[in-house]
Amino acid sequence: MTTISINQVKYVDDLLKVYPRQTSPQPAYIALDCQTGEMWADWNGEIGNAVPSDVWHGHTRRYGIPVLRGATANALMSTIAPLAQRVLNGYERGWDGNNHRAYFTDDASLAEDEIAAIIAEYEPDLCWVDATDWMPDVATEVKSLLAEGKDIDALIKEYDGDGTTEDCPLVLGLRNWLEQVAEDAQGGLS
Repeated sequence: MTTISINQVKYVDDLLKVYPRQTSPQPAYIALDCQTGEMWADWNGEIGNAVPSDVWHGHTRRYGIPVLRGATANALMSTIAPLAQRVLNGYERGWDGNNHRAYFTDDASLAEDEIAAIIAEYEPDLCWVDATDWMPDVATEVKSLLAEGKDIDALIKEYDGDGTTEDCPLVLGLRNWLEQVAEDAQGGLS
């Protein structure tokens, strides 16, 4: 019998991905590979509804989640692990005449309903902003700090939040924005 193996999210913002020119993050999910028992959380790299064939045929289950901090996603995976084990226990791979697809017992389907109900209770807990929107008010201050010899890594630690509140959001594109301000400041000095 296959057992659940949880691959932990390593970083606070691993589930947050906003593509250039997009106004919202990519959808996040918890995945369960019914063939290996691995469970992990990630963001969907596809724009639109495309999914890999193992997801399309049901061998890998995806449960949509809000954009969560890594620790919250890890706790959620631990919470649903017993239910995910029921899904694994009720999984069978079978030929449908065209493809190998996943088939599930009634208990596995009920476990998936319970997983969905638990996930529905979660609200997004990762606050984020785009540096180009969030930082312009402090550009003069940043230029002064750079002129005093503060490096960009130190400024990132100072300005980037932990993503827990609107007062401490993760600032997407912060390094690029700071590098641009530094470049502009250098241009003004020459």
